[in-house]
Amino acid sequence: MVSEPQIFQRKNKMKLGFIIGALFATWLTLNYPDQMRSYFTKAVDYIESVATFITSK
Repeated sequence: MVSEPQIFQRKNKMKLGFIIGALFATWLTLNYPDQMRSYFTKAVDYIESVATFITSK
């Protein structure tokens, strides 16, 4: 079984990772808006194609 301090350490690491990821994504969006828009569009298109494939079966 995992002890209490280890659980809190894991939660804090997850929170820190989330904050760092959010800051990095914000920085990328502010500095490279055209590229980020392009990648976002590609991601949305891919997700839509996967969803269409799943629902067509």
